[in-house]
Amino acid sequence: MNTKSRGRPVRLAAVGVLLGVLLAGCGSTALRQVDQSDRDRAGVYDGVWSGLIVSTAAKQPGPGNWLMDCGDMAGTQMSNIVVDDGVASLGGQEDSPVANVSAFGKFRFVIPMSEVATAAGRSDSSINNGDMTLIMYGSLRTQKGSLTIGIADFGNNGCTSEVEFSKP
Repeated sequence: MNTKSRGRPVRLAAVGVLLGVLLAGCGSTALRQVDQSDRDRAGVYDGVWSGLIVSTAAKQPGPGNWLMDCGDMAGTQMSNIVVDDGVASLGGQEDSPVANVSAFGKFRFVIPMSEVATAAGRSDSSINNGDMTLIMYGSLRTQKGSLTIGIADFGNNGCTSEVEFSKP
């Protein structure tokens, strides 16, 4: 992930590999996680879903003077989003990240990443807290959502991609 601040290039470390598939994307993360008491218990969304990144703006504005150089992740396939009894997991394993799915199909994963964003030495700006978080949210009812690789210093804004979900 590259950024520019005040016209000088800044290189941010790392885009993550999650469960063997590359997930990346740049934007806002306003949605909250679905409470367990609000999850779908009728099984409407149960099954195995996949996601397809359909677009990523190559350059996206960040806070202040930051400009994110996000690259184009269009065409990246995400598979094995397993929903069982209104609980979605990435990968379907016991230790997989989970998110509740509402009766309206809404969900939000918030997954801390091991990567940390840092500014290059040639930048006149710095990143004080570069902790990165993968945030994937959307609706299985509308089959649309977003994937963000957020940076703590930027309020977990970062590179965001548009995602379409399907249940084969």
